[in-house]
Amino acid sequence: MKDVLKMIRFDYISVKSLTVPYVIGFIALCLVLALFGIPLGVFCFAAAAAVFAPVQELASSDTRKIYGILPVDRDAFTRAAFLEITVPLFAGELLSLMFLVISNSSKLYRIFPKTVVDIIGGLFDFSQNDSIITFGELCIILILVSVYLCILAAYLEMMSAIQSRENDVKNLLTAVALTVAVIVVIAALSAKHIVPPVQEWLIPRTVSGKWLFAIILNVIAAGVSILFCGIAVKKSADCEL
Repeated sequence: MKDVLKMIRFDYISVKSLTVPYVIGFIALCLVLALFGIPLGVFCFAAAAAVFAPVQELASSDTRKIYGILPVDRDAFTRAAFLEITVPLFAGELLSLMFLVISNSSKLYRIFPKTVVDIIGGLFDFSQNDSIITFGELCIILILVSVYLCILAAYLEMMSAIQSRENDVKNLLTAVALTVAVIVVIAALSAKHIVPPVQEWLIPRTVSGKWLFAIILNVIAAGVSILFCGIAVKKSADCEL
């Protein structure tokens, strides 16, 4: 574990000047807007994931040679890569939910002129009866997207460790195409009433049910990521950095 932390620290030092100031700035902006009822914070899961994003570019460039002379084992390199992908996504999900709750409960936008109040209230007040989506549904969708991205990122990292980063685009397109196909099939079955609408069997109705569902989804995502990491460590053990 010590070697894994060393790798994470090395990668963080390598990219912090490229990403950290912008990520912190975006999070601060999300907090300010959330206080005025604007839920820009729903994108925080992507912002947090961007902290280590340049590491992938470094790993696929000539600077990859540096990793070969570091005093760490191959498995530490692989495990660090998985943690750098999944942990920021989980942290970003928590931030997104927190800012979403703040924006839904804070009414500071009422200090603005009535025209601005009407615009913000009309766009972001999920308590209205004519809202396209409820606050609870938005939270579940946010969690679903975050969990999906976590599993997708872990899968792509596993395939990169086993094969090579030359196939990253191919693996990404394959995974996205499969996801779209599943969504289209479910939508078609729901439209023909072969299966119930997604809201009925996927989104719990009670608050406690939604929290339990969110926890289960995140546990599944963490478990799948650990599984993919274990496979990557085993399959890439004999590969050179």
